[in-house]
Amino acid sequence: MVKLPMANDTIVDIYCHIMPEKFFQEMSRIAPRLGNIAARLRGVKKLFDLDERFREMDQFGDYREIISLPNPPIEDLAAGDVGLDLARIGNDAMAELCARHPERFPTFVAALSMTDVEGSVKEARRAVKELGAGGVQIFTSVAGRPLDDPAIRADLRHHGGVRPSDLAAPGAHRQHAGLPGGAEVPLRDVVVLRLALRHLGGHGADGVQRACSTAIRGSRSSPIISAG
Repeated sequence: MVKLPMANDTIVDIYCHIMPEKFFQEMSRIAPRLGNIAARLRGVKKLFDLDERFREMDQFGDYREIISLPNPPIEDLAAGDVGLDLARIGNDAMAELCARHPERFPTFVAALSMTDVEGSVKEARRAVKELGAGGVQIFTSVAGRPLDDPAIRADLRHHGGVRPSDLAAPGAHRQHAGLPGGAEVPLRDVVVLRLALRHLGGHGADGVQRACSTAIRGSRSSPIISAG
């Protein structure tokens, strides 16, 4: 094995995908037609095998991961109460991993099922306040519909549940929302203090610039954006 140079400072890597076994089993049960997707996920051993994952992490010194669930989005698997239950199972499992390995996983990014906006607002509050999540992950597509779909936008406005003050855990003053690259997101309609944008792909710098300008217009403080 080649020994890699170690950084002097702590490295915190965000949006590191993990697949808790309980979540995988429930996902496979409610969506048995996943087929090749499930098989491909099983083939990525570090999603499941913590020993193998930790061996790789140790090569980078003081390296820690903020974990989150991988694709497919929950909205593509189930809707309503079934989707919300799946999000809860995933969040409970990630919170348990963080509690068991705090030196490895300081926190996690909670999953939501945005086909039920009201239920997702409640789950976001539970995940942050009760489970210690560092933020929530919102995909730019909700079962094929963009976040600026009139019905979704109306739900977000009606429930008004994305205010950081509502989500803040004790002692916290900023939250993160993960928004994968895709359709442009009406960030001016969502009050967010800090953003971590990932998987921008071909959007690159243009996508970051649009997100920054839109978010700054809609928020009283400038976001910190990390493009992955």
